[in-house]
Amino acid sequence: MMDKNGRTELHYAALECKPTVIASLFESGVDPNAADNLGFTPLHFAAQSQCAEVVLMLVEKGAEIDKKNSVGNTPLGLAIFNYRGDGEVIKILLKAGANPNLQNNAGVSPKTLAQRIGNYDVSKFFC
Repeated sequence: MMDKNGRTELHYAALECKPTVIASLFESGVDPNAADNLGFTPLHFAAQSQCAEVVLMLVEKGAEIDKKNSVGNTPLGLAIFNYRGDGEVIKILLKAGANPNLQNNAGVSPKTLAQRIGNYDVSKFFC
């Protein structure tokens, strides 16, 4: 079931970092790549929320690592933009094969974003 924004229960569980709910939804056969009206997938929301456990669950269930939303941002780009903590989400996405050089609609890649932020903790993942 989707809301008016095209979001499913999986989108909200990923945004709110609810791994138990997500595990239950996976048992019912939900699509880990369902995109809302703006192209956001559950992986975009989990990366934005910095929820490493949910990111890993989604990756293991086949979520598209480099899926772009309507403005061209990938989950890795959102993880970098919303970075806080130890960078576990960034590490998971990179290990899973996320492309740090994919540009969004403004021509900015996750790697470039990390450099522009000027935060050593983020840019160290791309040295």
